[in-house]
Amino acid sequence: MTVRTAPPISSLAFYADLARSYDELALISPAFPSATMIYNLMSGHLSIDDMRVLDVGIGTGLSSEPFAADGFDVTGVDGSGPMLKLCAEKGIAQNLFEVDFTTSPLPFQNGAFDAAFSANTFYLLPAAAQEHVITELSRVTKPGGLFAFNYEPRRPGDLGIRFNDATLNPRNPHSVITYALEPERVHTLLAQHQIGIVAADTRIVARKLAGLPIQFETLICRAP
Repeated sequence: MTVRTAPPISSLAFYADLARSYDELALISPAFPSATMIYNLMSGHLSIDDMRVLDVGIGTGLSSEPFAADGFDVTGVDGSGPMLKLCAEKGIAQNLFEVDFTTSPLPFQNGAFDAAFSANTFYLLPAAAQEHVITELSRVTKPGGLFAFNYEPRRPGDLGIRFNDATLNPRNPHSVITYALEPERVHTLLAQHQIGIVAADTRIVARKLAGLPIQFETLICRAP
């Protein structure tokens, strides 16, 4: 049993500490959704004309690596300087920006990208921030272009907020708060902004952190 020895901290502080070991943990730990999940679902829907791709919450770049390997021009934004530094060392992104994308507009014009995505990031954001990022993904994607994100659906009787303990990062005594979002709330937001759903995928992630397997839903959407 893991004993929490310090109070929860912000996800930025948590991942700054986690940066150097993130890739290793993400690839071997059942606590992390697959880094290739978004690519596997999106790639079949993209064409040679969809080469400019934005990764919101790029972190160390794990989820962008298959896009870059397939010839896409990747731009990334993240709130963690240490994570971006490691991403830059990999050389997979054309441009990287340190941005608090949870409340601020993304620093790009409307329709600046052919496609966009946010992978394995939403569950670290409160509901309002998740909704903000969805609308920003849609805004910066060209009309008719595709964007994707995955989130943790909130189940009946679930408070939607949980403390994930130090089993995520044994070197860090702190925990981090994660958030689930009601699927109805997501689909209502998409409908309000005339955003269509192209494909959806729901799968179990064996997250030992909260003691129970957790579902992640991935949505591929078409910008209006």
